[in-house]
Amino acid sequence: ICYLALFSRKVHDENRLLIDDCCFRTLAFLPFHHVLGFAAIFIWSHFLGDTMVYLKDRSPLTITRTMQKCKANQIVAVPILANSIYRSVMAKINGQGVLERNIFKGMVSTSLAIQTFAPKTGLRIAKSMFRKIQKQIFGTNMKSIVLGGSHTDPESLKFLNAIGYYTICGFGMTETAINGFETSYRLDNRLLGSIGAPMEYTEYKIREISKDKKEGEPRKPGKTGELLIRGKGLHDGRFVDGKLLPPDIDKDGWFHSGDIIRIVEGPGQYFIEGRIKEVIINESGENVYPDEMEDAFSAIKDQYTILGLKRAHSRYEDITLAVGIGEKISDESYIQNLSREIRLVNKTLPGYKRLAR
Repeated sequence: ICYLALFSRKVHDENRLLIDDCCFRTLAFLPFHHVLGFAAIFIWSHFLGDTMVYLKDRSPLTITRTMQKCKANQIVAVPILANSIYRSVMAKINGQGVLERNIFKGMVSTSLAIQTFAPKTGLRIAKSMFRKIQKQIFGTNMKSIVLGGSHTDPESLKFLNAIGYYTICGFGMTETAINGFETSYRLDNRLLGSIGAPMEYTEYKIREISKDKKEGEPRKPGKTGELLIRGKGLHDGRFVDGKLLPPDIDKDGWFHSGDIIRIVEGPGQYFIEGRIKEVIINESGENVYPDEMEDAFSAIKDQYTILGLKRAHSRYEDITLAVGIGEKISDESYIQNLSREIRLVNKTLPGYKRLAR
């Protein structure tokens, strides 16, 4: 906890949108028993002298009204918040006429183009361009949105940054607290969901588990595998059935996170791909990550998830898309259109990633 708090000096020196000389108003979105809520909101906010803004409840309307009334300027949250905001706003945009939709797309492209070459200037221009939309979401006082806990949909990151909210991703666990997050202003780092480099008191190592690339099928750059963590920020004990046990580390001091991480060596960028336990293995023998698959189907307006379903009398799993359509279950035309959308997206995926059910 102390190392985490003291690391704020380095963050302050690198990025004033994350830690400034004046105190922030931070939304206490996550409960304090959640490691991200405890470390990033409770510990850091008190250490830095920030004000915490509490919510009556976590309904979308309460969040919006509280942010606007209290003029909070920082949120630390999990990706589900960003994804929900993105889908909600895009549903309204898509319900407008062709001219309005094209104007919005043009403004998004212009905002991202400016931020690519001049990130700080681009964010200021974006705030002016999308002031009306910002007022409907978190207000115009927002300085930064920090997301962590799991993989974030790139489309959500693209949307939030495009409308002028500086948004970054980080990484942490109960056993390690926060040990890495992006501090760069660079737009490509933020849009790709980079979790930055490990903090100075932490080491990362990749236990490689990826297989060779199949002929004719693209592979993301970098090395993929389980993230191992070592350093002074790790837990030094754990309670199991009321007994205090040593930390859950191997003989060399590495904690096995169970998270699949991809590292691009040159710039030293790390990206969350998913959890080992959630990896789907079909006949191709390839590791298929549900989080990455779900990004491909982000246009679906209903709640959905990707999972692996065991085949009878087989050790393989079928890649399966489950969609919750609620009362629309009896709407034949809706189901036909949804099925058509799913089939079109499925055809664009590499063979080993295509849905079986």
